[in-house]
Amino acid sequence: RQLAPTERGVPIEIYVFVKDVRWVHYESIQGDLFDHLLASLGTFGLRAFQLPTDSSLSKSSPPPA
Repeated sequence: RQLAPTERGVPIEIYVFVKDVRWVHYESIQGDLFDHLLASLGTFGLRAFQLPTDSSLSKSSPPPA
């Protein structure tokens, strides 16, 4: 479902139902689904966005002098 737009974009929630109840198979299906969605973003002129974490910010910043 599409959620309310924010200053960072339009978030979505994805609901998927599968008959297979085996955890390993579920994880594989989930991974395949997200691989396909992320690979398809460019087709629609979209890109994924994720806020940086504190650790990623400190790695990209030059060390203090």
